[in-house]
Amino acid sequence: MNRTYITGLLFLMCLGGTVYRSHASSCDPCARIGNGEETLCGPCDFADSLSCGPCDSIFSHRSRADRTKQFMSRIKVSGWIQAGIMGNEYGNQNAYDPDVPNAPADRNKNACSGNSYLLGTEHASDFKLDQIWLSVTREMDAKHGLDWGFQFDMAYGTDAKYAQSFGDQSFDYGWGDGDYYAAIVQMYAEVGYKRLTARVGKFGANMVHEPLAANYTFFYSNAYACYSSILTLCGATLEYAPTDKLTLLGGWTPGYHSTFENKFEDNAFYMQATYRPTKRTSIRYSLYSGTSNGLNRREDALDFQRNFLTEEVLAQAIVFSWALNDRWSYMIEGHWSSYDYDHQATATTHTFANGINQHLIYTISPKWALGLRAEWLKAKGTMFDAEPFTGAEGTDIYEVTLGANWNPRPWLNIRPELRYDWTDYTNGFGPFDNATRQNQLSGGVAMLVRF
Repeated sequence: MNRTYITGLLFLMCLGGTVYRSHASSCDPCARIGNGEETLCGPCDFADSLSCGPCDSIFSHRSRADRTKQFMSRIKVSGWIQAGIMGNEYGNQNAYDPDVPNAPADRNKNACSGNSYLLGTEHASDFKLDQIWLSVTREMDAKHGLDWGFQFDMAYGTDAKYAQSFGDQSFDYGWGDGDYYAAIVQMYAEVGYKRLTARVGKFGANMVHEPLAANYTFFYSNAYACYSSILTLCGATLEYAPTDKLTLLGGWTPGYHSTFENKFEDNAFYMQATYRPTKRTSIRYSLYSGTSNGLNRREDALDFQRNFLTEEVLAQAIVFSWALNDRWSYMIEGHWSSYDYDHQATATTHTFANGINQHLIYTISPKWALGLRAEWLKAKGTMFDAEPFTGAEGTDIYEVTLGANWNPRPWLNIRPELRYDWTDYTNGFGPFDNATRQNQLSGGVAMLVRF
């Protein structure tokens, strides 16, 4: 990238806070903080706003100066930087394949090298910048009347390519080269009235527990569930909260990882239902059903147009979270994704990715926490696309990760981890160590700085 490109990129990024947040905000008068103590909060979710009373609706008669002050006080800018290093037991370094079609010469990642298919931490040979994440948001508070808000998130680093609009190869697709890319992860506007919210733009799908945003994950590496599910969507949704415990959301999207440009004329329905029976438990169900005729997530290894007419996608996920007490928390999720391709030769190809992921987190103190992740994934053709599985039953993939979080300062998080992956795939291809082995031990550490 030349100097002009980088300067322009950094300027855009400086426009950029919180991503994948809950859009149904509420104020708990006895919200617990990290050390188990209780603290009272005000009558609304915005500590720096003027008030949340009925007089603050758009129909009030405040002066222009007061309205300007309230507008500016509710715009928040924040972000983080995460960098780290990950290695594997084989000492397998990063390799690049210049023969991949349309790949930058000598700079396209070979999916079987480095840490192989540990997507997000696959680069093994050097210290890397995972994410520079900048965000600007105006949080909406429509509990007492009509209000509006917006969210803009931009990322740069080795993770950003997974948030680009490669579904229809538009907008931010192709921003960057080699290891480092840029992406606009979220950019939407919303209008709400009491329990009803309308939203238009690009937003995080929030289907599985782990998002792409590092600030909202416990472990350095990501679960297979993260990258075998839908990460971003573009479209129009309507959200309704009939009670304080239930939130319903549904809408239209032009395919996943795409934009309104919609080159492939995709149409899909997206819905989500969240139920919170108690303050310590929540259940979230998500559904995506429709077409997606663009390239799939591993487009960096398969940069060519596939020979099919349509791709039918059905993706579902259910996430159960439970804070047992002030120290223990548990999460279990199941996700199911199927893809049916209709070829020009009238043949149909069926691929899928189904799995179960679990997290168990123990908080030792406000500064220390330990975590265990255990995951199973059955996949055919949707994860390791450089070497698609041809068996009708797919293959089983497993991973166990032991990690820790150390917060020496509120703005600093250090997260070491040790991870073991293995698979039962035995038809001549091993996903690890340059496609020669069925298992791999890896470990690393990341540092995340919030600002």
